[in-house]
Amino acid sequence: MDIDESYLTFYAGPKSDHFDGASFFNPWGRRPKKGLWDVFKWRMQGGRSEWPEWVENEPRPPLEERSETLKVTYLGHASFLVQVRQINLLIDPVFSDRCSPFTAIGPKRVRAPFVSMENLPRTDFVFVSHNHYDHLDLASLAWLARNHKPMIFTPLGNTRIMKPCVDGCTMLAMDWHDSAPLGEGLSLSLTPAQHWSRRGYNDISRDLWGGVFLKNARSGQSLYYTGDSGFHAGMFQDIRQRYGAPDIALIPIGAYAPRWFMKYSHMDPAEAMETLAILEARTAMGFHHETFQLSDEPFDGPRTAINDLIEKGKNRGRNFIVPYPGDTLSASL
Repeated sequence: MDIDESYLTFYAGPKSDHFDGASFFNPWGRRPKKGLWDVFKWRMQGGRSEWPEWVENEPRPPLEERSETLKVTYLGHASFLVQVRQINLLIDPVFSDRCSPFTAIGPKRVRAPFVSMENLPRTDFVFVSHNHYDHLDLASLAWLARNHKPMIFTPLGNTRIMKPCVDGCTMLAMDWHDSAPLGEGLSLSLTPAQHWSRRGYNDISRDLWGGVFLKNARSGQSLYYTGDSGFHAGMFQDIRQRYGAPDIALIPIGAYAPRWFMKYSHMDPAEAMETLAILEARTAMGFHHETFQLSDEPFDGPRTAINDLIEKGKNRGRNFIVPYPGDTLSASL
């Protein structure tokens, strides 16, 4: 699906500690500027690993239509299905073959999503963390809008991109630490992330980014999806203090090499393990791996690194799972 986004109006709300009236920024330290020369320098270094052209998914149990218990299923890359209290929430649904503004070029899948969109259970809510193409996929959102009519939550500004393709859906644009009820005692809060945004040539950081914290007020159990984020100890410490230790933390582990280029925006496995420790989560599930080649590390580099860290005791007794599509974590409510 090709949609001209150039005519859409950028967010122009009041200034804040992370919005200067025109662009968003991370208040603890702005993202270092990198231009075409930096991209050229990266590509010319020749450190890009060779990935397989295609990998088949191993069989996993089929998705349940609904769940009373808190359950999260990894669909691939950064896409998850969260099920709790008979409510279904999709996080960053990307089902397209490429994460690109073009259908013929750009990063291509090396493995399929766990299920096709046609085989998804009925979706009540969707959370889109930011506007990068591997997280905000207009074709997937358009299909969900036509067939499921979910309510969509997203950080400020991103509704301008989605509006043309999600007719009939309610959308709520949120600022950091805004919360919204989902029903059945559930609430969804937008959390900060150390990242940035861009869809085209003139819109760098014009739309906000973030993660999401899902909490059940009746049971106290919770799930935290960091969104794309670099590592910042103070940011994660504040999230831990504000929202409590999540039962399940979804933490990115891929797209981290080379570090001089990726460090600010993407954690490496060691930083992901440190994030788990700061959050004091009961268990963590990694994402952002083994689907789209966005950086230089090997296909199985994140999985190998996390397993090595666990062998060395860096997980400090906490579970850290590197999932395959279809793997599920659950917690009793």
